[in-house]
Amino acid sequence: MSNPPPAVVLHIWTIAPRHIPRGLALLARQRRDVRALPFGKLLGTGSGETFAVRDADLTRYALITSWPQAHAPAIFERGPIVGAWQRIAEGRRRIELVPVRSRGTWSGRAPFGVPDDSGGPGPVAVLTHARIRASHLRAFWRATPAVATDLAARPGNSFRLAFGEAPLGVQGTFSIWDDITAMTAFARDSIHRDVVRRRIDERWYAEEIFARFRVVSDESWT
Repeated sequence: MSNPPPAVVLHIWTIAPRHIPRGLALLARQRRDVRALPFGKLLGTGSGETFAVRDADLTRYALITSWPQAHAPAIFERGPIVGAWQRIAEGRRRIELVPVRSRGTWSGRAPFGVPDDSGGPGPVAVLTHARIRASHLRAFWRATPAVATDLAARPGNSFRLAFGEAPLGVQGTFSIWDDITAMTAFARDSIHRDVVRRRIDERWYAEEIFARFRVVSDESWT
């Protein structure tokens, strides 16, 4: 019998500008505790227009976790890491996911397993993450705006988030699509396809991961 897929949860918190110092402090202070989880990444976010520092959104933060047991997220979410963000958040979003495809690594690990599933009908989520070689940052930044503009105008794309880790050049995207057809149309578009080809041919990334998920639940609170 194959192992069940991991339980993956993405938390997104929006804070008021007056809480930005507390948000930055939490981002720094909680990194060690998050690293002790089976898998977790505490992330800053941005507009994704260029992935440069000027895109950073200091009022929005994200946490992605992956768990081998289905009941583990509920236990974790009653703990101090999530609680600290909930106390300063004025907007919250929780997206529960099941991996259906994943290739590559994140910090040397395969946090979403190696699933090979069709995913079925309904909303599809996609996560990409890469550690960009310093010598290729300029090429990456120049190519990103066209892809971001195309993504923003895409029918069937209901949500998109750009995120980053320290140091500069370790970053990614998360998006939700109405269905696999809409997602595939974007992936096959010439603008996106040409950037992907350059990424491979010129070896922009030192590490990367691409994962697709079935959206189990998507809840927001204010």
